Formats: sequence, structure tokens, C-alpha cells
Amino acid sequence: MALVATDPLPRHADAGVVLNGSIIGQRTRLAGAMTLLQQQKLDQLLVSIPDFSNWDQPVAPVARQYLERKYGDEAAVRVEFCETGPEVNSTEQEAKVLLACIRTHHWNSVAIVTSDYHTRR
Repeated sequence: MALVATDPLPRHADAGVVLNGSIIGQRTRLAGAMTLLQQQKLDQLLVSIPDFSNWDQPVAPVARQYLERKYGDEAAVRVEFCETGPEVNSTEQEAKVLLACIRTHHWNSVAIVTSDYHTRR
């Protein structure tokens, strides 16, 4: 059984879902997803983030500023955040929270943007 699919991406998806992780991993996945967004292969992005940083500061405003600075307002406005909360500490728990966020948007198709090691979990 293959753990990593090598199938080509669909021509288009309603949204891309970016999984959380290490700083380097998160930025890499986000950059890949933003490329797909800019190529119009995705209409929107849903980015998994913790609700608060290690220093008890809300993450969403800082993440929004980063996106605006790095990718521009036009792209940043097409990004939604899914705050996972402190109880999420596994890929399985993150998937459950993300599924709830996805359902609120009523998207018909999503592309998960992740790293190879996430699929092995």
C-alpha cells in the first residue's frame, strides 16, 4: 500500500488545506499552497494554525500580516484560518478539527497541502 500518492493534482479544487507543523515545514507548505492559489488551481486556502502562540498571543493577526507582506493583499484575502486550539497535538486530532472548518465552508473539493512525513503518520 502506498503512503504517498504520486497522482497529478486535479485541475482545480475549491480550496487547499495547509497542515500545521514546524516553522520551516509550515512555511514550505504555505509557499506551495500560495503558488497553487496564484495559479488559480485553488479558489481559497484554509491554513491550520494554533489559536495562541507559546507567549499567549493570538496567532491569526500575525499570520494575516505575514501573508499580506509576503504574498500581497489580493492573495491574503483568499486565505482563511482554522484555529486548532491547545488540545490538538497529533495529525489525527488536527484532521478532525480541520474537517469541521472545511464543513463550515461547504466546499466540494479540497487539496491537502502537506509533507511526505505527514502521510506516513
